[in-house]
Amino acid sequence: MGLLRGPYVENPMPDSALVRWRTEISTVSWLEYGPAPSCSKTMTISEGTSDHAIKLFDLLPATTYCYRILLPYNEGANSVLAATGTFSTLRAPEQEQTEFLVFGNTGSGLESEQALAHAILRFSPDFALHTGNLFPSGTEDDADRLYFTPYKDVLAKMTVFIAPGENEYGDITAGRPGLNFFNANYRKAHQMTWSKGTPQYYSFRTANALFIVLDTNFAAGFEGAPKISPDSPQYIWLKNLLSKTVGVWKFVLMHNPAYANGTAGAYPALTQDLTPLFEKYGVNAVFQGKELTYERTLPVTAGAPAEKDGVVYITSGDAGRPHPPILEQAAGQLTAKQAPVPHFVRVAVSKNTAAIQAYGADGALLDETAITR
Repeated sequence: MGLLRGPYVENPMPDSALVRWRTEISTVSWLEYGPAPSCSKTMTISEGTSDHAIKLFDLLPATTYCYRILLPYNEGANSVLAATGTFSTLRAPEQEQTEFLVFGNTGSGLESEQALAHAILRFSPDFALHTGNLFPSGTEDDADRLYFTPYKDVLAKMTVFIAPGENEYGDITAGRPGLNFFNANYRKAHQMTWSKGTPQYYSFRTANALFIVLDTNFAAGFEGAPKISPDSPQYIWLKNLLSKTVGVWKFVLMHNPAYANGTAGAYPALTQDLTPLFEKYGVNAVFQGKELTYERTLPVTAGAPAEKDGVVYITSGDAGRPHPPILEQAAGQLTAKQAPVPHFVRVAVSKNTAAIQAYGADGALLDETAITR
């Protein structure tokens, strides 16, 4: 008897977090945890089930916790260590530093993706952002083989916040897209967030930064996804959140690009409806996926390079998925840097600066810049 999935952590807050794992059979199991390196300060029990989820309370903010999962052994007379992991709680508002990674379009199972996962493990961020498309089929049957197993070590080290992509809604050409597919597959492995939002769009605050996760798949033709037009609940929620939050960094995570110079390009509805909102309410950077490439724009205002206070759009959409050779596009008017290779992005936020670095699967530095406010 052992683990089929995980462990992994979802929905960390300054004082709580949710630890999840799946066992081969329905069984009792135990979770020991504590501030690192004391991983066995507290023990809690998960009753007989195969899908285990334990919410931890009364945690300390900005703290790295380690944990151990124990399974019964020798007909329950003893226990055996099944897995270990770590996670960081979110930071209190008065703190001025946080660090996170960004990547997307996972699920190839290729050596390039394995190399990328290994390169990610060089860093110890507070959390990671996923720009969507966990694995191509989107089905629960493929989740372990194409996502949870290849990224097992990554997920055991850091929480990953996800912006749903089209894969999470199913394949339009196969006649199975929509919210039912999303609920039957994606939501089996991912809990609803505890912020004021939905499983598809939500927000969280850590240190001096607000993170907003959007679902932009309706703009790509997925009718089961929430609308993002100006009269939609998602747009109204976004506008209210941006307008009421001042004096902090503002980062947006979404799957479909509002500005991009890749093969698919930008989605006009997003460019038209969302970018004016981002500019009006001081969004600093937008992290987007879809494109199987890396691209960083110049600061943008009203569709043109901005001399100051523009929004930077960073496309991070190639975690090693197979695709035909992508030639580097001729630099567009807004393009500052592009690299059609598997990659991930690292962002270190301080009081007035967000340092941004992009790395390839071999660990080589692809791009480096900084945003100030």
